[in-house]
Amino acid sequence: MSSGFKPSNASLPNFQCPRGSFDNLVIVLVGRGSKKKEFQVHRGLLSYNSFKFQHVLKNGVKDDIELFAKDPTVFETVLYWMYTARFWASKTSKDGEIPLKFLHILRVYFFAAENGMVNLQNAAMTLIYQKTADRIYSKTLPTSPLRRFLIDFVADAWSLDFEATQGSVLPNRFLIDVLVSLRELKKAPGMGTNKARWVAEMNKGFCGKYHDHEL
Repeated sequence: MSSGFKPSNASLPNFQCPRGSFDNLVIVLVGRGSKKKEFQVHRGLLSYNSFKFQHVLKNGVKDDIELFAKDPTVFETVLYWMYTARFWASKTSKDGEIPLKFLHILRVYFFAAENGMVNLQNAAMTLIYQKTADRIYSKTLPTSPLRRFLIDFVADAWSLDFEATQGSVLPNRFLIDVLVSLRELKKAPGMGTNKARWVAEMNKGFCGKYHDHEL
């Protein structure tokens, strides 16, 4: 079952690092033991992309960063994104699939959140959203409760912004379903609702609405 989805690679529009980003190199040590890897990154690029690294490099006495508790494969993705504003090389994706696993994307998101990398965090969030929509629509039927839940959540709670979420690369059927749901709710895209109230209301009738009771 195909969703007609094409991965966007979550690039940033008009991506351009400021002048001075590609200055002196900094050594970043990631991981422990046999998995430990050494990376060389431009100091200005790290400072531009991360509030935390900017602070460390500005106030530290050493020109290296130690990330022993982190996964080197995650940092490789972060590093590639910092230099290219993309998560993977163009030829890596096959059959319209995002070539990164959910857990890996989540770890990239967590890394970005921990280190004050707002642009990377937003790009990872977009990628999670796109991969979720594509996976559900490629593996379920139109009557699927899981598909219904995704539609309801996005339409009623997410404040869907088609431009910000790169709607042109989401499954067409999903976008149509969300628009239909918004029309039924009499809401414009981007309005959203109070998340706590939405969860409380969902808890009341969740089983009856989203569980399959047919034997």
